[in-house]
Formats: sequence, C-alpha cells, structure tokens
Amino acid sequence: MGHKALKVVGFVVAVWLMLPPLTHLVAHLLRPTTGLPTDSFPLVAAVSTRGVKEVEYLPYNQLASFRSAHPDADFGVAGRTEGEIRTDPESQTRIRYVAEDRDGIRRVRVEYHDEDYNHIGEYEVRGGQIVPTYYRMEHAFHAILGLLLAGVLTIGIFKGAVRMRARLSRGAIAT
Repeated sequence: MGHKALKVVGFVVAVWLMLPPLTHLVAHLLRPTTGLPTDSFPLVAAVSTRGVKEVEYLPYNQLASFRSAHPDADFGVAGRTEGEIRTDPESQTRIRYVAEDRDGIRRVRVEYHDEDYNHIGEYEVRGGQIVPTYYRMEHAFHAILGLLLAGVLTIGIFKGAVRMRARLSRGAIAT
C-alpha cells in the first residue's frame, strides 16, 4: 500500500471514529435536552380495546385529549417490560419502549424513529402523573454537521502531524 493510500485510509478511519461523539455533541448543542417535554416528547400507554390491553404511542401534545378519551390509560404500561409498536406496516417509523420498576417507581423509556427524526424520552409514572426525566431529539442534519466537523478536525490533525514531522526532520524540535 502506497503512502497516499495509507493517508486516505487513515483519514477515513479518523473520521469514522470521530463521527458518533461529534454527532451527539452537535445534536446536544443545537437542541439542549431538558426535563421539560416538548410537543414531540414520546409517550406510550396501555389501553383496553375490546377487553384486550394494547400499547399505543402518542406525542406529548396529544396527552390531554388522549387522557379524556382513555381515562383508564396506563402510562407505566404495567405488566410489560418492553415492546415495539408499528404505526403502519408500510412506514419506516419504529417506536420501541422499555419499562421497569426501580426503587418503587415505574420508569419508561420510549424511542421514536422515523425517516427524519429520532425522539428519545424517559419519564417516571408517580401516582398517575407523568414526570419527564430525559429528552433528546436528533435529526439527520446533526449527522451531516458531525461529519463536517469530524472532517475538519481530521484534516487539522493530519496537517499538524505533517508539520511536526517536517520540523523533526529539520531538527527544529529536539527529540
């Protein structure tokens, strides 16, 4: 493998290693996470439909109307630990949830993934009340910015290494 090919491989590997943490950082900086829910905060609820309990997905902005339509809804999805909801078999939208009891409190994590966005929310159910504890929204745009940032950082690292090597070969830096 030639010197140029080795540089290309090194560049690709460096970008690949930097991409996940930088994408997460960009997403966090562009959309700070708080415990306060947004309209898109994902929730799940177990409701009885013709005597069968089914788990349904709903965004936070539909909570009031959902509660009035389903007063017996269980947002802690009791009796279940995890599951996946398909809103439409033709759609790429996936909704996964994991529910567990910790320290006597029911905690639920919901991940909503569609073509453009990922919404990840966690909440606790205390006495019928929903208490949001975590929320993160990611968009494909965050990955593009992360890739751009990873590329720029990698170029900077390679340029710095080339300069350092040149200075070492000239004897400008004592080894």
